[in-house]
Amino acid sequence: MPGSDEGTGWVQPGYLEFASARLTGAPDIGEGWIVDGSLRVDGACELRLIPVPFNASSTVEARFKFNNGCIVRVLAEGARLTMTGEAAFVEAFPGA
Repeated sequence: MPGSDEGTGWVQPGYLEFASARLTGAPDIGEGWIVDGSLRVDGACELRLIPVPFNASSTVEARFKFNNGCIVRVLAEGARLTMTGEAAFVEAFPGA
């Protein structure tokens, strides 16, 4: 389980694409970057980490919090995550 079991942390560039999306919140965030977020598919449990590969063709709700305090919510009819580059090692996690 991420955050409790022993493992490694990695980052990889990619993009998350939403189908037929509607935004609520502050779409003009100015200077900022995502510091927290979650994803929910068909109203099921909230995902804090997105599995790779990821492709959902049903109702998707996403919430993104930015470092400047802005929050953007997305409601869509589907979403997919596409990785675009090489994964890079960040850290080893000894477990909680």
